[in-house]
Amino acid sequence: MVVASERARFGTAYIHLGLTPLGVSYVLAKTLGYVRAYELCALGEVLEADRAHALGLVNRVTAPERLAEEAEAIAVRLAAGPARALGFTKRMLRRALYADLDEHLGARGGGAAAVPRLRGPRGRSGRLHRAPGAPLRGALSVRAARAGRRREREPDQEETMNDPTDAGRNLPDWIAEHLRTYLESRGEEGHIWHGVPTLLLTTRGRKSGKDLTLPLIYGTDGDDYVVVASRGGDDRHPGWYLNLVDHPTVGVRVGTETFTARARTASPEEKARIWPKMVEIWPAYDDYQAKTDRDIPVVILERA
Repeated sequence: MVVASERARFGTAYIHLGLTPLGVSYVLAKTLGYVRAYELCALGEVLEADRAHALGLVNRVTAPERLAEEAEAIAVRLAAGPARALGFTKRMLRRALYADLDEHLGARGGGAAAVPRLRGPRGRSGRLHRAPGAPLRGALSVRAARAGRRREREPDQEETMNDPTDAGRNLPDWIAEHLRTYLESRGEEGHIWHGVPTLLLTTRGRKSGKDLTLPLIYGTDGDDYVVVASRGGDDRHPGWYLNLVDHPTVGVRVGTETFTARARTASPEEKARIWPKMVEIWPAYDDYQAKTDRDIPVVILERA
């Protein structure tokens, strides 16, 4: 549910930067239809709240002084409803809306994923640190960021070195850019990616012996951190998981904090308890498990 102040404004800035809004274009086309979505993305115009409401981008518009009151009233009403039914309804609607999002975001050729740097003042090159699905303003920003979530795909290789200059050289462009941003900013940027929390996991390569780092979506279980070895529902375990099976001592960065952890695969009982929490963070995990006969491991990271 999106409640907007009458003073709220909405728009996409991608076109002004010469970029293609991959995730945003998908969700706008789904919610608005092609004609209106193209107009919004191609012209980069700013919409007032009433116009956004008429297009279906927000649920309600209210006076600024009543914004908190209106949002709280909706929250109270939802909280009083049947939690299980509401949660299932939300999940089903999301699946219906984003069923083929993976294919959409996997498109190559141009766009934000293919333009890792922008030309700044005086001809200097500056990195665009904002993730490609996130720059809508106002109340829509959280919704669009969540809608722009990308498929958590890991590559086949043992993957990338824990060095910002080399980071991401064997990865898809959008993962490499996320990794570089996280590393170069020392966690000041990149922790929240399309509305979900991510950490950097560094494992010891089982073949190369090198320290190898990847960004992964995470959850928590008490004091422990949790990641899922999904590989997008592939029948093979991701390389980083095989690495930590051989070498369970790993490095972890969560935002600006770094620490050493011991990684272990959750027991069936632990997975049964933790899995729903991870699906709440990233609903596609259920779809990934349905695609493969492989029992997708849940990995628990315990501080050393």
